[in-house]
Amino acid sequence: MVRRRFVSFNKLVQQNISELLSTESAMQALEAKLDQRRAAKRVNSKPQSKTR
Repeated sequence: MVRRRFVSFNKLVQQNISELLSTESAMQALEAKLDQRRAAKRVNSKPQSKTR
């Protein structure tokens, strides 16, 4: 009985860890995309400020 509970608890912990890891990798991908957009905006805004 106790072992069965421990095994099911272990499965829940493993599931939570895998969900956290996938969420973390998704967040890292979004941060990388955001950084790319910020860098592109910086590059695009520099020539405009010189022409004004």
